[in-house]
Amino acid sequence: MDIRVDRDLKYFLGVGILVFFLIIREAVLLPLTHDEYATIMVSYQSIFDIISYRDPVPNNHILNTLLLKFNIVVFGDNIFSNRIHNVLSFIPFFIFSVLIAKRITKVFLLQLVLISFLVLQPFLLDFFAVTRGYGLSISFQIVSIYFAILYIQDSKSSDLFYSVLFGAIGVYSNFTLLNYFLPLNGLLFYYSFLKNYKLHFKKFKIEFLMAFIITFILGALSFLPFSKMISTNQFVFWSSNNFLKILLLPFLTLYALVSPISNGMGWFMHWFF
Repeated sequence: MDIRVDRDLKYFLGVGILVFFLIIREAVLLPLTHDEYATIMVSYQSIFDIISYRDPVPNNHILNTLLLKFNIVVFGDNIFSNRIHNVLSFIPFFIFSVLIAKRITKVFLLQLVLISFLVLQPFLLDFFAVTRGYGLSISFQIVSIYFAILYIQDSKSSDLFYSVLFGAIGVYSNFTLLNYFLPLNGLLFYYSFLKNYKLHFKKFKIEFLMAFIITFILGALSFLPFSKMISTNQFVFWSSNNFLKILLLPFLTLYALVSPISNGMGWFMHWFF
């Protein structure tokens, strides 16, 4: 192995191990949250009741709930075993973040900056330390993004398949990821159409069918949960003209308040906005 490559991997590995240790520490020490308790209660239902949303509570992120049920059966019901699948999901998240960075640029410093932006966000890392579906879905999303990049660069049908597949699994971990999955399908379809429709129509047809079948299966699995959520008015659409007041300013205020560097700015935003 090239000495420079070996050095780069040591840096990345060091960052990954450090962050993974911090996630484990938080998963062990953080008290059980209200939402986690609700998720644990759902996990005691039967598998069919979980996947069919018999009790339509928003805390049932289906794949996460199923893995939680498995953890309780194997390891017992304790705070760390309840969170262990999300803790472990950080590993593929980190590995594929590194792979994306190395695929996008060969410059080590730029790779390190990109990886840092992805894996050193405190709000994001919290998701890997709790028994909710967000950590799982983000991990599957980053894997999906990696294969989408490979497909756009190399045009291999297998990469499109894996990108859509992992995106779909991410949706089943947390339905919020539909905001990623639907545009992903549109982007990959558009790229495949431009690249293959005239010159490689058979390849285009195969790729379209792969994405369609995965999406159809996801839709079939999600039909009952979505029906239950719609019937119980769980979809709330915020005003489109209040983005600044409802979302952006509260987020910036919270970020400033928890940041020791900008604590003063946080109080300023809190009192004036």
